[in-house]
Parts: sequence; C-alpha cells; structure tokens
Amino acid sequence: SLALLDGVIEYDDPDALEAEIRTYASETLEPLMHAVDPNTGIDIECYNDMPGLELDVDEEVVTFVKALAGRNDHAKVAFGTEAGLFHTRVGIPTVVCGPGDIAVAHKPNEYISLDQIARAETFMGRLADEVSGK
Repeated sequence: SLALLDGVIEYDDPDALEAEIRTYASETLEPLMHAVDPNTGIDIECYNDMPGLELDVDEEVVTFVKALAGRNDHAKVAFGTEAGLFHTRVGIPTVVCGPGDIAVAHKPNEYISLDQIARAETFMGRLADEVSGK
C-alpha cells in the first residue's frame, strides 16, 4: 500500500517499499534500458534509514511541550526528521514542534506568519524559563 501525497511517499513497511522499488527496477526498467544499451543498469543504494518517531501521547515530554505551547492537540505527519533516531536509538525523549502550518510546510511558497513567529517566541521563552528554573 504505497500512497503518494503531495510528493511524500507514505509506506508502512520500509523493507517492503525497498523490495518493490528493486523489483520494479529489475523487472521493468532494466529490460527497457538493455534494449537500448546492454551495458546499462540500475544500482540502488539505501542511504537514509531513519526510524519513525513513535510516541505515546501521555509521555512526559509530550505533556511538557503541550503545556509550554498552551495547546492540547497533536498530529503525526509523514516527513523525515532525526527525532526518531534520538528517541528510538539513543533514548532521548523527543518531540518535534514548531511554528507554521504543516499544510504549507516544505512546499513551494512555504511561509510562516508573523503571528506564528510571535507564538513560537513565547513558547521558546517559556521553555528557557522552565529549563533554567525560573
């Protein structure tokens, strides 16, 4: 079950996705290439193996960030970040958050409004106060 959403590939099983891509390359693309030039080929190398960030909404870091943000909502998106490495492989409690609207993030004409920047500034001030003990 491969879904392409606004240029983002969403796939539940990375190994199955890789196998599907390799099969398509060897069974569909390479025969077409070999018909033109038998010396051609496709080499596929996986160079980015980032685990997804799986968090329980009741984890301490999640409730901490929600309190600082003054919000109680949360969402998961199919984008890449190192957060999964920090949380899964190293054991560092991690949350990804920031200003802006995810619907316009990482796309042409991406923007963050001044109001969103002001709210981010307030959040960062609260975070600084919390970690410094103020």
